[in-house]
Amino acid sequence: MESIGPKPPTFPLRKLPFVALRHVIQVMEMDEIVKTAITSKYMKSIVKVCYIRIGSIEISFSGENTVIFVYNPDLIICCGNKTKNIGQKTKFCDLFHSSQYSLVVFSGSGNWTTKDILEIPEFQNFKVLYLYGVGFEKEELDDVMEFRRKDQSLQIDRGMIPIDYTHPN
Repeated sequence: MESIGPKPPTFPLRKLPFVALRHVIQVMEMDEIVKTAITSKYMKSIVKVCYIRIGSIEISFSGENTVIFVYNPDLIICCGNKTKNIGQKTKFCDLFHSSQYSLVVFSGSGNWTTKDILEIPEFQNFKVLYLYGVGFEKEELDDVMEFRRKDQSLQIDRGMIPIDYTHPN
């Protein structure tokens, strides 16, 4: 089957001078920026130095899945994959500059415990940790409280905390 009409002209982005290339990337829509960044290591590095600002990033662990939400005023990008590919997803977050980054952990997240997730260096600089679950064990809450820093917030939603639970932090 033949295409209708002439093929639109194209030009290789890599041939543009840096200042022009940076401007082109900065005026792209968010989904185009992501597509451009994953084409090569060179384009990923260019996107990183363009300092694309976004509203916030949320990384969510639920069962065996990891989902990353990138919030931009006009677009929400959702990238999901199996948790075993966790390292590749954190590199995605490095593309953008955001003042907020939330970590969401659902209790009983498959083979991953909350402690396992918090021990991964790429996930330790969150602003807010959201815990979701039916009930939380003392050990799980202790792990979270041991990790918590003063500049980070903890929010427990939809979960029951043991009535006699205490922790010095």
